[in-house]
Amino acid sequence: MSTYVRHCFAPARPKGPHWRLDGAAVGEHGAYVVDLTWSRTEGSLRGLRADAFALVGEFAESTAHVRQVIADTAIEYHVATGMLHGDGPFAGHGHLVWLRVTGPDLPRLIAGSRRPAQPDAGPAD
Repeated sequence: MSTYVRHCFAPARPKGPHWRLDGAAVGEHGAYVVDLTWSRTEGSLRGLRADAFALVGEFAESTAHVRQVIADTAIEYHVATGMLHGDGPFAGHGHLVWLRVTGPDLPRLIAGSRRPAQPDAGPAD
């Protein structure tokens, strides 16, 4: 993991008024896992996503992909970012960063994101 990506999550670095850094470490899968608390109350999933994307913008390079994953007790943003060969002065490279977000309003957002299974309607007559 690059020093730059780790620096973005240094405890002394401000993350904005709605984020608290709870921990960060390289996970067994090789991604840099960052545990965060999102402190907005009465927020929305869209608002969380916007705040998370703003945070990703703090470390994203010229190429990035973000996947939102709704887990049982957290919402995760799996980020792959890096540079392709020829995109800049550095050799092609990449980083995997997982933002694991919890917070006081997350249980409501997680429950609201679960949709009951729809019965198979079958072919139309």
